[in-house]
Amino acid sequence: MAYRDSTTNSGNSATPSVTVPAGAASGDIAIVAINMDNAANAVDPADLPAGFVELSEGDNTTDGQTSWVGWKRLSGADAGSYTFGSLGAVADWVCQCILFSGRHATDPPVVSAIATNNTNNITGTAVTANGVTALDGDDLVWVCSPDVTNASAGNGATPPASYVEAEDAELTWANLAMAYRENVSAGATGTVSGSFAVTATGFGYTAWLVRIPVAAAGGGTSILRQMMQHHR
Repeated sequence: MAYRDSTTNSGNSATPSVTVPAGAASGDIAIVAINMDNAANAVDPADLPAGFVELSEGDNTTDGQTSWVGWKRLSGADAGSYTFGSLGAVADWVCQCILFSGRHATDPPVVSAIATNNTNNITGTAVTANGVTALDGDDLVWVCSPDVTNASAGNGATPPASYVEAEDAELTWANLAMAYRENVSAGATGTVSGSFAVTATGFGYTAWLVRIPVAAAGGGTSILRQMMQHHR
């Protein structure tokens, strides 16, 4: 078991929220990311939905964007929405959640070093997250949080090779995408690149790679892979 479901919500209120993905159950791992069009915003611990822990937060100076990613281990079948406290005035925001089942019962997700690029580009621009060191059977999540300087210039993300796009949303001033890869092999991932298309100059991004630890006894297709290797 691994990827379960994902959701996206967007708006311009001071309290971003996202619907809990379908099928949420006790022990699941939820990864939530936010892209907010205001570099003055800050996600303080008191603002987090119940049970969530911050993995990383950063600002992009291309146009002034705050990006945040965090996680929660569900203690029950969550329902409704994950709603943040007041984060301050926001022109636009996108909030996304991706849910995994059957992962490690105690080890937390691990986030890469934050990657930030403020270079102005036009189209087909690589979005490169720093790598992590995976264990056999881990899942990975690529988080692409662009910053555009022209209204409605975002034209969508393309996930990295071998990754499946879970969510991709574009507003006038906020854009966000998440993609996942299940049951990877052990070792250093190296940098992981997808891309984000824009229709006008003025583009930067914040990106992360999040490792979701495999269950203690092995996970998903990892077990099958180990059996095949044993019988070769």
